[in-house]
Amino acid sequence: MANAWLVSGYSALVHRGRRLTATVEAWVRGRIDRCDVCGSFGPRPLEPRLMAPALVRLWNLSPELTRAFVEKESGFCGVCGSNLRARRLARVILDLLAPPDPTIRCLDDWWSRADSRCWRIALFNAIPGVDWIAARHAGPHVLRCEYEPSRTDDPTIRREDLTRLNLDTGSLDMVVTSETLEHVPDLNQAWAELRRVLRPGGWHVFTVPQRPDQAKTVARARLSPSGKLEALDELALLYHPGGDWGWPVFTEFGLDLNEVLDRAGFDATLKFGPVSHRDVAQVWVAQRRADSSPVGTKSVSN
Repeated sequence: MANAWLVSGYSALVHRGRRLTATVEAWVRGRIDRCDVCGSFGPRPLEPRLMAPALVRLWNLSPELTRAFVEKESGFCGVCGSNLRARRLARVILDLLAPPDPTIRCLDDWWSRADSRCWRIALFNAIPGVDWIAARHAGPHVLRCEYEPSRTDDPTIRREDLTRLNLDTGSLDMVVTSETLEHVPDLNQAWAELRRVLRPGGWHVFTVPQRPDQAKTVARARLSPSGKLEALDELALLYHPGGDWGWPVFTEFGLDLNEVLDRAGFDATLKFGPVSHRDVAQVWVAQRRADSSPVGTKSVSN
């Protein structure tokens, strides 16, 4: 028992030491800003251990590109826990929906205003920090969803399959997904459903993993008729976040994603510059074309 306490205490000290070192390094390197999710100001420490060695190996990532993914997935806000991709998503949401107003510093500020309730938004999966803020404002205008087959006991969170959404046709102004689409077995059906539930001119704002050396979007795995997971084109099965554990990856998105979105009936805009070896935390805005008819119709009680 004494040894167990010693090991636990030592691990806690090592963890605090790493966090302190990362925080000091963030101050020194100037990774300090105001959080677009909660509005707090502070350092954004990185957590290199987030990148699993198996994922680095299966993706054949260089040290520079590995660090770019670390920056995307960490740089945590000390108040809301948002990472870089979450803060960039928040900034894009505000740029699209919030009126120019110096009192709106962050997503939390905007959702606290009565005029934000005229926009109906669905958020998929627990986006760091954003989900925490959304929980404070959840209602008919902010829908928190988990993509099936995820499970949750929280009654305020809807369980939704992106290929069979239980939402009215044209009922949403915006759908936000983050690191989700790559895990959908039938991506074309997901595009069709997103187009159906968005009003004409509505936006799908999202992030997906992209590498600068991946030119084309490819299917990496599929589900057989019996439901068995199968790799394609002699590629090894890939999972996030662990490489060889986690959620299976069905699609790897390439630099041609704008063309993929065009074929799916969306006008695409890439925010925060091109994908590069130094920055992989881009945000995509896919706007449903006004002349793009939804596939099928559906009306449900919400």
